[in-house]
Amino acid sequence: MDEWLACRGEWKKSTLFHRLTARKSCSVRGARCWLTKGQIFEKYKDMAIVEAIISAKLADEDTKQRFTKPHPDAPECEELRLFLVWDSEGISESEDRVVESIFESVDADSDSGNDSDAKTKKRSGSHDKKQKKKSAKKKRKRDKRLERERLKREKEQDREDKKKDRELFAKANKART
Repeated sequence: MDEWLACRGEWKKSTLFHRLTARKSCSVRGARCWLTKGQIFEKYKDMAIVEAIISAKLADEDTKQRFTKPHPDAPECEELRLFLVWDSEGISESEDRVVESIFESVDADSDSGNDSDAKTKKRSGSHDKKQKKKSAKKKRKRDKRLERERLKREKEQDREDKKKDRELFAKANKART
């Protein structure tokens, strides 16, 4: 309705643009939490598994620093030492769609009566629009590339974490048998 009024009922004098932007994202997230030996036992209900997890976390100094820490309330108590263990994993997907409408009314009759000036202005405006579209397209491409790189880094980190967790579970199962 606004477009009709803006061009005073003459559609030849109007321009209408629609831009659809769709963005999809999918992320796989894993959660780890800090648990005491007793809490790990509550989770797995098997002392052999608990011992396998703990021994894997204490295997060397680097692993010990990254996957264990003293309990903040009792830093001297080894029984309350905290261990970083796998808790859960999930997938999150989202999709956004945005429709943007841009309307422009072009008056064919210029005040000066010079038709060539109107054509020149129209061409110039068209060139500016093309430049803006080109610039926006480059920005979208760059943003997509950066997002892909960020997701790739996250996936690599998740793979490394999963690999370490699988190794821990393998050791736990081996200790249980």
